[in-house]
Amino acid sequence: MSREMQMVRVLVVANHSLLADAIEWMLAQEIDLDVLRLTHRELGNVDQAIREHRSVVIFVTEGVSEDELMAARDWFRDDGRLLVITIGPEKHDLYICESYQIPNPGMAQVVNLIRAFSRI
Repeated sequence: MSREMQMVRVLVVANHSLLADAIEWMLAQEIDLDVLRLTHRELGNVDQAIREHRSVVIFVTEGVSEDELMAARDWFRDDGRLLVITIGPEKHDLYICESYQIPNPGMAQVVNLIRAFSRI
C-alpha cells in the first residue's frame, strides 16, 4: 500500500446518537479510514494497537455527561501519537486536542484533517 493509501485508524467514542451514527457512517465511506466505534464506558476495551500507531480519536459529546467526557479525555491525554477531536451538537465548532477550534466545520474538513495528521 502506498504512503498516500495507508489506512488510518479512527476511533469514534460516542454514546448512541444520530450524530454519532452519521459521523461513523460518513467516515466509514472513506476507503483509507479504518473506523472503530466504542461508547465512552467501553474505553477500557481499547486495544493497545490504537495507542501504538498514529490514530485519530473523535469524541462525540451528544448524550454524554461532563464526567464521562472528562474521563474519556484523560484516557488519551498527552499521547502525541493521537489526534483527538471533539464534536458535539451544542456548538457548530470542532475542537482539536483542546487547543484549536474550527468554526462551522463540515465532514470534508474532518476527513482532510485526519489525512493530514496521518502523513506527519
